[in-house]
Amino acid sequence: AQDTKLNRKVAIKFLNEEFSTDADKLDRFVQEAQSVSALNHPHILTIYEIGEVDGTQYIATELIEGKTLREHIEGDDMSLVETLKIIKQIADALSAAHEAHIIHRDIKPENIMIRKDGYAKILDFGLAKPVKHLSGGEDATVQLIKTNPGMVMGSVRYMSPEQARGKETDARTDIWSLGVVLYEMVTGRNPFVADNIGDSMVAVINKEPEEISQYVSNAPDFLQEIISKTLQKDAVNRYAEMEDFASDIKKLRFELEHNSNENKTVRLEAGSGENETVIQKAGVQLTTEEQNDQTKTKISGTQAVVSGIRQHKLGAAAAFIVAVIVLSGFGYGLYKFISGQDETKPVGKVGELKSRRITGDGKTSESEISPDGKLLAYRTENSLRIKQIETNSEVEVVPKDEFKYFASLVFSPDGNFIYFNGEKEQESIPSIYRTPTLGGRTEKILSDGWGVSFSPDGKQIAFARGNADGVEQSYYIANADGTEQRKVVSLRDKTRFFAIPPSWSPDGKFLAAGLADDSLLPKPRFVPIVISLSDGTYQKLGERHFLDWGGIKWHPDGRTLYFNGKESTDTFQIWEFQYPNGESRAVTPPLINYGSISLTADGQSISAIESKYTSSIWISPDTDPKNAKQVMPDSFRTNGFAWTPDGRIVYVSDQSGDQEIWIMDKTGENSKQLTNDRKAKSNPFVSADGGSIVYFNPFNGEMYQMDIDGGNLLNLPEPGLAPTFSPDGKWIIYHQWISTIGFTVFRMPRGGGKSERLTDYVARYPRYSPDGKYFVCQLSDQKAQSWDRLAIVQAAGGIPEKILELPSGSIGIPRWTPDGKGITYFNKGIRAMPIDGGESKKLEIPENRSTGLQDYEFSLDGKQIGITLSKRTSNAVLITNFR
Repeated sequence: AQDTKLNRKVAIKFLNEEFSTDADKLDRFVQEAQSVSALNHPHILTIYEIGEVDGTQYIATELIEGKTLREHIEGDDMSLVETLKIIKQIADALSAAHEAHIIHRDIKPENIMIRKDGYAKILDFGLAKPVKHLSGGEDATVQLIKTNPGMVMGSVRYMSPEQARGKETDARTDIWSLGVVLYEMVTGRNPFVADNIGDSMVAVINKEPEEISQYVSNAPDFLQEIISKTLQKDAVNRYAEMEDFASDIKKLRFELEHNSNENKTVRLEAGSGENETVIQKAGVQLTTEEQNDQTKTKISGTQAVVSGIRQHKLGAAAAFIVAVIVLSGFGYGLYKFISGQDETKPVGKVGELKSRRITGDGKTSESEISPDGKLLAYRTENSLRIKQIETNSEVEVVPKDEFKYFASLVFSPDGNFIYFNGEKEQESIPSIYRTPTLGGRTEKILSDGWGVSFSPDGKQIAFARGNADGVEQSYYIANADGTEQRKVVSLRDKTRFFAIPPSWSPDGKFLAAGLADDSLLPKPRFVPIVISLSDGTYQKLGERHFLDWGGIKWHPDGRTLYFNGKESTDTFQIWEFQYPNGESRAVTPPLINYGSISLTADGQSISAIESKYTSSIWISPDTDPKNAKQVMPDSFRTNGFAWTPDGRIVYVSDQSGDQEIWIMDKTGENSKQLTNDRKAKSNPFVSADGGSIVYFNPFNGEMYQMDIDGGNLLNLPEPGLAPTFSPDGKWIIYHQWISTIGFTVFRMPRGGGKSERLTDYVARYPRYSPDGKYFVCQLSDQKAQSWDRLAIVQAAGGIPEKILELPSGSIGIPRWTPDGKGITYFNKGIRAMPIDGGESKKLEIPENRSTGLQDYEFSLDGKQIGITLSKRTSNAVLITNFR
């Protein structure tokens, strides 16, 4: 309708005439208007007027041009960041309503509108009541079901258990309902779905929802924790306030948007220093479970999109650079690989190191050795255990169900207590706890802190704390019992302290910590620092910067520090730094991840978590990956593979100890090493004539070409990423970073020569079509802050002839289907879609596989497909003879 007085469009809601005499419905109708008009919030529908015409009540509200959240869930693919953005808006609106003593009590996707610009609006406060008037829930639940069973079929699935029982309700009812909505947005299914109202109510009251990892295997752990807390059957165990829920959503979203590790949770697992899983770190987990969801391909207007790309190309480059580095550097975003040792970098006495495994379950995620070296505290499957190293006897001191999360273990100097970070079900921020070493009552020392380091006399602790906006990190000192806290130093914005526990120097004068300088992106930005406790100033330890790191520890000599970090490889190595000159060396080789380091009091032993990743190659007799059979054992790691015209497999493997290129028959037999230069290599590609192989170094962007037998190695004249040959073998196409655009597509003649830019917009991962007439590449979407578009471009370059929109979260290098009529991509598995539009089809992988899908390639003749699968194990080890 049109408001003629104010010249604006409005929406008018009428109460049906047959209900006008129904006092209950009339009261609800008026109540909705009163409830909403009492609120003034941008994410709540605005009421303009309430009135009556010819005996019929109406409400005039703002007109929302958009779709319901239900329509978005069923018809659109949203990234996790987009989902969290919407949930945060709804939570903020409900928080405002709760502050006004109004509970909605009917939150569900149908009652949430999403405008075209992504703005969320809550509708229908028809079940809302002022809190002070609520004596129970019977009138809004059971009675409503009795009188209008059809109307509430959808509502029942979002009711809280107390609503379903007809008990008293408060703000935590809305927290439950919004938790159900979040669950459904993430997984695409309601956790309490049933055939009828009665069964749905029983499910709400009794059924525990399945973990979201059953459906979305790349979901951050923190997201599961948030959902679990909202869906506690007992309201006492949920978030106490909607504001607390909104705060956790904000933390998770900030972590996803700003951390170089896309799927790192906001809990800041300080000191663990280990990768989650390789696929998670790359922002992808390719599920091996069957999923029935089908996604639709949409073709958008080419000229308009390209125009937008050109206008915002620099902004897009900045927004995506961290993710691009991860994607392009580590196996096209599908798998993170360990590089061979660079001979120019200092390495510790690797051959003299001694390592002894202390745990063997393959699931140890963090450890800490006691000062006397006799005990090991370790975390496995969220349980804290103490092991006597010499006798192998152990005891559980913190059971699984006591904390929803804990990390950053440290023994007190006398060995009597273990301090750690933890969050219990009712908590939304990490606190510092301690528990007796041999078991006993766990005690909270202080709230809102993480990472503990003891002063030399054991009387004080240092710890870290972040502010609410997540851009400031500070270090504090307190007594060992948590009293008398004081801030030592803090930094914020572009230069800030990194989220690792500090380490107190043996002389008591300094804290060792980490500095994150975001202005250095995309280059490595982390550097160790030493902070003076007398004046809060700090100095960097040398000029060596790191891509990522875990924890730092002083050696008892006061002149040496050890920490685990990742410089130009994909592994967390243990590094040694000298104080104060900053000289450094790698202690461990770059073939194994070492996280969660700690030292004994005599400085002779380091405990660490040793993580290993292996992968295997599987070959299918046809183009269905479900029929693939394993041809290479899970003994080594691969980083890309390619087919030769005669059906052999060229692949990168560390089976010789370094990253090298190998070739073998597709049966796994007759393997032969082709290179031996100990340099990082990624994703080889073979020319259609079978004469040449092209590949690149993911850490410096150098591209190489060599003969199929490994001879005539040529360092190509231009740097680039993801090079492949054109079908006629004349060109090498690749993407390269340039300052004026960001990543964009180039080609150069086979064997080297003058390069030629093919695109003047942000694009990456080009692949030629089988007939060589086109190439496909990824496009950035500045508005959505993603790479969820593909462009079909003529082989000679130019503007896209067609743009395909992928489901949110799609990632990795696109491939053409063998017939050239479709594109394959990663999104919760391998999916194939026709380039002329239509539904995508999921390609299943072998059943009963607990490992993650890493990569895939069609054979050059288009008749077969090969895949690689990966897995991870982690155990605590004791390292000696490292100095």
